[in-house]
Amino acid sequence: MAVGAFDPPLFKHPNPLYSSYTSIPISATAKLVTVAGQVADDPETNEVPIGLAAQLDVCLTRLTAILDHAGAAKTDLTRLMYYIAQPAIDELDGKEGESAALTLIATKVGAWLEGHRPASCYLRVFGMSEDKYCCEFECMAVVGNKQSMNY
Repeated sequence: MAVGAFDPPLFKHPNPLYSSYTSIPISATAKLVTVAGQVADDPETNEVPIGLAAQLDVCLTRLTAILDHAGAAKTDLTRLMYYIAQPAIDELDGKEGESAALTLIATKVGAWLEGHRPASCYLRVFGMSEDKYCCEFECMAVVGNKQSMNY
């Protein structure tokens, strides 16, 4: 079994050190898709918006593009990890009140998941790969051959 490494065509500036996701067959009818940590680099402009809300939107857009390219649906997700920079939480809570950041994250991620509830972990981190990032998402999915699995 060979591991395939991919970047969706939408990602005009792929990272030179890693791929956006890998895919490996795990059976005759399924593959495991592992998505690398996605930060808020706009896939078309390579610019990073300011603020947690805007960065959440870009990260979720990136995840959607990757899942689509991999032939996966949100309901195929088995694991979702999201890392939120503590300074971004403190900044939003300071402006909008206690728990504003948690409410924002839960609202945006919940809407994106459309009712699906994969195993997840929300981690507050004190630093990201670069200070400009407020959040990062990674996930895993098991994607079945829909025809052979009769759904």
